[in-house]
Amino acid sequence: MRLISGHVHRYDVIITFQSVVVIDETRIVTRQLVPEMRKFIANANIITFGWAEFPDFEVIYIYNKDDDNFGYAVNLQDPTLSEWGYAPFRN
Repeated sequence: MRLISGHVHRYDVIITFQSVVVIDETRIVTRQLVPEMRKFIANANIITFGWAEFPDFEVIYIYNKDDDNFGYAVNLQDPTLSEWGYAPFRN
């Protein structure tokens, strides 16, 4: 298993095994257990990070550009709303 990390918007993102950790300049914003992340990382060719802001929450997308942008949306305000799906970005 490899460690994946990156920076998007004002956040650092660290993925290892089944954990996703998002950090801003002062604190850990969220730490989420994502059971299928290991399998996703092992099979992804081009892992990319994206960010989006909605009226009441922010999302960081961890997606595979080589698979029609399929990946995981990390909801920064409510981890129960994080989910697998397709990131709304153009390839």
